[in-house]
Amino acid sequence: MKSKTSRPWTYLPKVAVLCFSLLSPIALMGQLVGDDSASGSSQVISSPESIQQNTNSDWQGFPLTANTPEETMILVSKEVPREVRPGIEYTYKIMVTNNSSFQIDKVVLTERIPSNFSYSSASPEPEVRDAFLRFEFDALAPRQVEVITVTGSTAGPGEVNHMNDTNLDFGIGPLTSITSVVEPKLGFIVEAPADSIIGDVVPVKLTFRNSGSAPVYDAYLSQVLPDGLLTDDNQDRFDLNIGNLFPGDIKIFDIALLSTSTGSYQVDMLATARDGITANAVLETDVLKPSLSIVAQAPTMRFVGNTIVSEIAVTNNGDGQARNTVLTQYLAAGTEFRTADEGGALQDNTVVWNIGSLLPGETKNVTSRVATDNIMTVRTSAVADAHAADSVEGIMVTDVQGVAAIKLRLGDINDPVPVGDNEVYVVQVDNQGSLAGTGIRLKCILEEGMEYVSASGPAEAMVEGNTVVFDSVPVLAPGAVAEWRIVIKARKAGDVRFTAVVETDQLTEPVEENEATNFYN
Repeated sequence: MKSKTSRPWTYLPKVAVLCFSLLSPIALMGQLVGDDSASGSSQVISSPESIQQNTNSDWQGFPLTANTPEETMILVSKEVPREVRPGIEYTYKIMVTNNSSFQIDKVVLTERIPSNFSYSSASPEPEVRDAFLRFEFDALAPRQVEVITVTGSTAGPGEVNHMNDTNLDFGIGPLTSITSVVEPKLGFIVEAPADSIIGDVVPVKLTFRNSGSAPVYDAYLSQVLPDGLLTDDNQDRFDLNIGNLFPGDIKIFDIALLSTSTGSYQVDMLATARDGITANAVLETDVLKPSLSIVAQAPTMRFVGNTIVSEIAVTNNGDGQARNTVLTQYLAAGTEFRTADEGGALQDNTVVWNIGSLLPGETKNVTSRVATDNIMTVRTSAVADAHAADSVEGIMVTDVQGVAAIKLRLGDINDPVPVGDNEVYVVQVDNQGSLAGTGIRLKCILEEGMEYVSASGPAEAMVEGNTVVFDSVPVLAPGAVAEWRIVIKARKAGDVRFTAVVETDQLTEPVEENEATNFYN
């Protein structure tokens, strides 16, 4: 195989004489002038398209074989006024253009002053030598144009020949052939969240960049995932065709991973490309999981009608945030909801608290209140749920008991009573509780001056000395009333007392009432 080389040079005559003549446009075409001291002859071509209305124009190009200004390496062109007036100054232009792709050094242009032209000034300022103007430029960069203006006048009518005896001397800088040393550089960055919750999508951003000076071809990433991480289509690996990256190119790929296990993950990724180019990056992320616990408490015993307070505490014992935490308490049938704090709301027969997020280690406490008029066992459950957390349940049991609340009422009807007449005492036993009273036993104690006559009521009476004892009433239902009427004859004047005493199976102490009656003569 042949190696390819470049030659950054072309041949130019070292010294050239440019001869211009002020002729009509037609006469200018094809005019040949020359100087044998230059390398080769100069071909002077006038282009009709470049001749403007008030000027005459011409150009000279190097190499001498150039047929158009665009083909030249160095182009010298001149524009002079077509007509001027005697004694009035005018200006003409000389343009020197480097059409090559390399620098031309030490450019010197010499312009002969016509014999009938009175020179006054020029820009840039030249060196004036006898009848010559010498303009010197250190260097002309590729495509650089230098414009020279010459100003003067002529004394009388005729022709001033500005197209004659223009000399150009120049040098070419050092011949330099450059071999570029280029290198592709593949950069690789992985970006992922520091942590995520198990089961959630882990967004991963892969960025590839060519920061070198040569293209990277056929870049590719083939990645096997560790246990606990999958692609979003449940694969344990993925392949990524990165393609070509030219210098400065950046390509970004977004992938989604799913986590199936908790833990800290460190995934080494290696991208490869043609010519043995590699780039590595590390994916680091922690997969966390919230873990809920619940403590639910309620009193073990309450009486009918009492308020039952449930106290519930939910704690996140995991290492991940428990998002969308909801606590639900399922109320027992036969109970009546009273209140709930912390925004708890009754929904059908449940109380719901939307707790929101619980940080690791955070606890939320709530309470609710219910009551019942039934003797029953109140069993309620509280269930806590959160995103990516297992549900937890707490059970609360309260024994709701009834109470037999016995009320004894005693009164007389005929007070005051004359001696010899009868008095009637009314004894009432009310069960104002929620539990049936059993074994209701009544006895009445008579003072001196009282004589038992008769009694009526739910049980039979028996007289024992000065005491009237009644048989037991087996059951007295809640809200029920048992009534006895005892007839007593007044035998002696005085302020006497009638005493009623009630005992039940539920009472630890007897209930006693007395009634004062005035017996008189």
